Amino acid sequence: MKNMRKDNGQVLVFVVATMAIALAVGISFSLRTLSSLSRTSTTDTSSRVLAAAEGGAERYLSKTISELDAKVGQQSEVIKFVGTSNDNISTKASVTVTKYPTDPSGKFTFTVKQGKVVQINLSGYGSSSIDLCWSSVLSAKDSDLYYSVYSDTAILRKFGLKSISRNGFPSGYSNNFESAGNNSKCGQVASNFKNISWSGIAKYLRIYSINNDSTVELFPSGNLPTQGYKITSVGELNDIVSNQRVTKTVTVLRPLPYLPAMFDFGIYSDSGTVQ
Repeated sequence: MKNMRKDNGQVLVFVVATMAIALAVGISFSLRTLSSLSRTSTTDTSSRVLAAAEGGAERYLSKTISELDAKVGQQSEVIKFVGTSNDNISTKASVTVTKYPTDPSGKFTFTVKQGKVVQINLSGYGSSSIDLCWSSVLSAKDSDLYYSVYSDTAILRKFGLKSISRNGFPSGYSNNFESAGNNSKCGQVASNFKNISWSGIAKYLRIYSINNDSTVELFPSGNLPTQGYKITSVGELNDIVSNQRVTKTVTVLRPLPYLPAMFDFGIYSDSGTVQ
C-alpha cells in the first residue's frame, strides 16, 4: 500500500511565519519613521517659537527709553510674524515691559566684567551714601573696584576699593585705594563691604572692575531709581489649539544708556562735559 504525504499545512505555516516577520519589520520601520518625523516636527516648532520670542525682544530693544517707559504696566503686546508663501505657518510673540530693580528690599545685584564699567542711575536718590558689597566671580582670583560719583557738572568722589584678601596689591596704588571690610549685609554672593559717601547731589555712580569680573550688590538708603527695563517676550505658534501650545520665553535687560569705560576721562552729561 502506497503512503501519500501532503505538505500543504507546512507551507501555510511557513508563509504565515514569513508574513509575521515581514509585518514586524515593517511596523518597526514605520515606528522609527514616525518617531523621526515627530522629533523633526518638535525641533522645527521649538526653533520657530524661539525665533518668534527673540524677534519680539529685538523689536522692543530698538525702542527709545520714552517708548519703553510708556509700555510699563500695560498689557502684553502681541506681535505676529507671518510665514512665507511656501510656508504658511505663522508665529507670534507676547511682549511685556517692567522696570528694574524690583527687589522689595531695594537690593540691586549685577555683574561688572573685568575692564568694563556699569553705571548706576542716582537721579532723585535722596541720600549721599550707599552700601556696596562685592566679590570676584572666580574665587581663585580676587577683584578690586574703582568708582566715580558724578553730578551734572562735577566729579563728587573718585576712589578705588581693595579686596580684603587681595595679596600683592601694587604699592603705588595704595594712596588711591581704600580697603574693604566685613558686614553682615554681604552674604555668600559678595564678601567685601564698603560704604560709599559723597558731598553734593549725585546723578550717577560708575563702577569699574579690576583684575577679574565682579559680582556687586548695592544696598541703597531708600529707593534706588529705575536702572533700566526688563523685556519679557513669549513666543508661540499662531492659531493653534490649547493642548498643542508650545512656548519659549526670552528675557532681556535694557539698561539706561551710558558711555563705556574708555570715556571715563571725560564723562558726558546733560549740560556738557565733566572734566
